[in-house]
Amino acid sequence: VIAPCATNVNLGNDTTICMGDVLMLNAGNAADSYMWSTGETTREIAVQDAGDYWVRVEKAGRASSDTVRVETVFPINPGFDFNIKGNCLPIDVQFEDKSQLRCAQQIVQWRWDFGDGTTSAEQHPVHTYSRSDTFAVRLTIITSNGMSVSKSRKIFIENIPPVANAGSDITICKGESVQLDAGIDSASYLWTPETSLDNNSVRRPLASPLQTTTYLV
Repeated sequence: VIAPCATNVNLGNDTTICMGDVLMLNAGNAADSYMWSTGETTREIAVQDAGDYWVRVEKAGRASSDTVRVETVFPINPGFDFNIKGNCLPIDVQFEDKSQLRCAQQIVQWRWDFGDGTTSAEQHPVHTYSRSDTFAVRLTIITSNGMSVSKSRKIFIENIPPVANAGSDITICKGESVQLDAGIDSASYLWTPETSLDNNSVRRPLASPLQTTTYLV
């Protein structure tokens, strides 16, 4: 007795597709009938949604079946980071786009809303904040297939006024000079009185007083 061979069906490995893409599932060799979990009865079906798909194939009275799992992922994951450069207004903030792309997509446009009424179309902009507050920053990216996705984050801009510290009182001999120090870098300076100073607008002026003098910075 020669028994008819069962038709083997293999839907392949579990797979992941991007949302909106179409995946063709094929039951393989020709058979007498096909029954899919979707209710379709063709040899090949097209799927777009995530899920487990099975097919039952019959040939010459013998049956075989197989199942494949399909996962879907979003083609783009927007994201960004920032670096606040300083704590005294005005303050520059460096923003960096860190969006992740899948499915051969490309970003063709960036739209930044800095939360203070200003915007930018650069990929990695530097923005200057002129007041202390909490700002909701939004990045919107547009892909080559026209998809628009946004990501928002809140940042706090803190304003810490500079603290000058000219140090302790100093005693020198008459006719000698001493270098003063405002105690803070990267600022604008104004020393008074300016007489007997070599420069009253620098951090470390040289003082040559002819008498006891109190300097204010």
